[in-house]
Amino acid sequence: MIAAKEFVDVRTVRVRLGEGADPNRAIEPLQKLFDELFRKGVTRVLFDMRNVEFPNASFIAFLIQRTVEARRLNGDIQLLNMSLNTKNHVSLFSPVTFLSFDEETAPGLGEPEVPAENQEREGKFVAVEEGVPYKLQVGATLDALNKLTDFVTSLAWGAGFEKLEVSRLKIAVYEAGMNVIEHGYEFAPDESLYVEVVKEADRFLVTLGDTGRSFDFSENPVYDAEEAFREKRRGGFGRYIIERSVDEVYYRGGEKGNRLTLVKYLNKN
Repeated sequence: MIAAKEFVDVRTVRVRLGEGADPNRAIEPLQKLFDELFRKGVTRVLFDMRNVEFPNASFIAFLIQRTVEARRLNGDIQLLNMSLNTKNHVSLFSPVTFLSFDEETAPGLGEPEVPAENQEREGKFVAVEEGVPYKLQVGATLDALNKLTDFVTSLAWGAGFEKLEVSRLKIAVYEAGMNVIEHGYEFAPDESLYVEVVKEADRFLVTLGDTGRSFDFSENPVYDAEEAFREKRRGGFGRYIIERSVDEVYYRGGEKGNRLTLVKYLNKN
């Protein structure tokens, strides 16, 4: 068993990894578990860390991401029974380091590049033709975010990106979509958002469009991610993550809605 859950009340659940489980290989099943809980309105999670030792940067970043999401939903994630070693790992973690290191030094992400013919092991992928737009429209709901990110990452694999860059792009797309749902539509039902993906000679462009409230991208505020996490802030972290997960960000807003374009360079030296 990867993880066990025990409900405390209708909005609170206690989660614990099974004894002997490797936390750094449990991110995907935990991601699915958290998706299920949040979808059902269970947004307060007591995460029992007694079986978590030597968490790598990916696992800590996962906890931060889901904690921010839980707080957006008026919940929280509380870490229980952490060993001194685990506390040290968490306290020394820097989001800036996680989002900026290259693949050779990425803890848990240092595997060799996945050849195109073997990318099925990482998930479905689509062979991407240069200059051809690939489009998808989904409902502006939390449930639809997984469909949106899966669509983009399958194309990113097909474009030849390595594992670390696909992961970064997935995080950026998720945060961008979440910002539209939360701030653009304010969780209004029956809205939608679309994504268009285009591979150019040296760039991979992901454009998200919506008809929600416009954003102010005229300023570029300094954001202290570690301070914000300590103070349990609920906003501002999404833009910080997006700008450090891709190479360029372009925004255009107006009466007809918003267009946010995320750019990843291909064949970076």
